[in-house]
Amino acid sequence: MDGHTRSGLGFVQVACVVAVASFAATAHADETAPRFRQGPVGRYVQLSPEQAALVAATPRQQTTTHTIFLNRCPGGLTLTQGVADDSRANVSSIVTGSINLPPYPHGDAAWAELVQGTREMFAPFGVTITDVDPGQAPHDEVVVCGSDVQAGFEGAAGVAPFTCAVIPNAITYVFPETIGNDARFTIETIAQEAAHAWGLDHEFKCEDPMTYLLDCGDKSFQDGQYPCGEYEARACNCGGNTQNAHEHILGLFGAGTPDTQAPSVTITSPSDGAAFDAGADFQIAIDVADDLEVSVANLYVNGALASTDDTAPFGPWPVHDTPEGRHEFQVEVIDAAGNLGTSDVVTIEVGDAAQGDGGEGTDGGDGTDGGGGDEDEDDDGAGADGITGGAIPPGYGGRGEQAGGCAMGGRSGGAAGWLVVIVLGRIAARRRRCQRLSVTPP
Repeated sequence: MDGHTRSGLGFVQVACVVAVASFAATAHADETAPRFRQGPVGRYVQLSPEQAALVAATPRQQTTTHTIFLNRCPGGLTLTQGVADDSRANVSSIVTGSINLPPYPHGDAAWAELVQGTREMFAPFGVTITDVDPGQAPHDEVVVCGSDVQAGFEGAAGVAPFTCAVIPNAITYVFPETIGNDARFTIETIAQEAAHAWGLDHEFKCEDPMTYLLDCGDKSFQDGQYPCGEYEARACNCGGNTQNAHEHILGLFGAGTPDTQAPSVTITSPSDGAAFDAGADFQIAIDVADDLEVSVANLYVNGALASTDDTAPFGPWPVHDTPEGRHEFQVEVIDAAGNLGTSDVVTIEVGDAAQGDGGEGTDGGDGTDGGGGDEDEDDDGAGADGITGGAIPPGYGGRGEQAGGCAMGGRSGGAAGWLVVIVLGRIAARRRRCQRLSVTPP
């Protein structure tokens, strides 16, 4: 470690070595002694006096909510050294030179758990957690990717810049390759490193995420005065012998307000009632709005879920080789709090749409639907293709051609790049075969 950017971290490391030696000598004598995390723990790097003065001289931008961007580094992330942090430009005050970190390694389900758990951790405060890059808007950033060695902080589960003030547009780090796929510890490390950038020290209180102590269940920011310290109580680096993490964050950002407002979504293209020639190409475009953040947009075609996009901006969905008939589109959006908004249904007519209205199914036998005989006489009153109300029947979606059905490919928004084939059954059963509408990811 070199220069002023490592001075604070060096102090913490020395203190930890002394404390560990002391604890090892007494642990067997006292079975009630507290347990500490073995292996990598969260750290902070104390800024130099010059950097601290720059932070103190920078006015904090007042916004309706303080934003933390959880960055899973899709495609990898490069950060460069600078005098001051700037999350908007990937400039960090505590790295040396330039570092490259690979993407978050533990998959979408584990990532969703981290995002939700972090939202719950900060729910009492006016802090918004997002995994969508806010761009040039003021925000803190927690980089959740790579390892301690790759970032240049060997032995750390996470690390943050630290001074006794809020660091504007701070970048902090949590290392999932070092921690492993441990959701709760990762969430608590995210909380600790984010709060270090707001002037909170380590705390000798097991129930608080600012601690190194174990065996007290899930941690949350505690409303009470508790000693600072890693492996033993000590004076706080910003003065006094105790700190109140809950009160500190509440004083900075205010209380959180539950999000009960539903998002809105409008299909802007195609327009309702639009007519197309058979085989036409077009896009399904939407306009989305929410008071905080939309997390996902689901596209429905003829009543069936056809595609999911979890990456903003949502859509558009390019459509190719549109089959004849009348087709209905609807989009639902869900925000970070689980509130649901739905668009109006948009109906389009393709080719001779009247041919898709009413009528009865005809006997098979030409091989176009994979079967023959009179297949319209189902107990539930469905048409020959099993379609009711314009919806795609259950069971579609297998790979390749199915007897009596058509294949439908899935899509997850964001990084997925494969072709999505939306199966469009004719609303009526006069032509008993599947019509396909090819949609590429937005």
